[in-house]
Amino acid sequence: MEIINEERVTKMANILVVDDEKLVRNFLRRLLEKNRFEYTLAANASEARNCMKDRIFDLLLCDIMMPGESGIDFIRYVKADFPNTAIIMLTAVDDQDTAKVALRIGVYGYIIKPFDEN
Repeated sequence: MEIINEERVTKMANILVVDDEKLVRNFLRRLLEKNRFEYTLAANASEARNCMKDRIFDLLLCDIMMPGESGIDFIRYVKADFPNTAIIMLTAVDDQDTAKVALRIGVYGYIIKPFDEN
């Protein structure tokens, strides 16, 4: 009988960050690189839609208040077309109504900006 040692291959989550604030994108980029995650950055929902044409993302970190298409509208699109993508919203406004809407449409949770590494 032959025994085969299988090496476990751990795939890091592929993360899409959508935020119109360059400082936030850069902070998240550094944090994701430090933790060796695969990631893509987008400045708005339109850029993010283009990114999603080419890749499947495990996690979406999405700002809510962005020029053009709102984060809520983009999240609705993602939930409809990519139901296996986990979503966490980022927001500078701690608004319970927005949070309730986001959670109702399938957002896993939300992070209030500014935030630290932890």
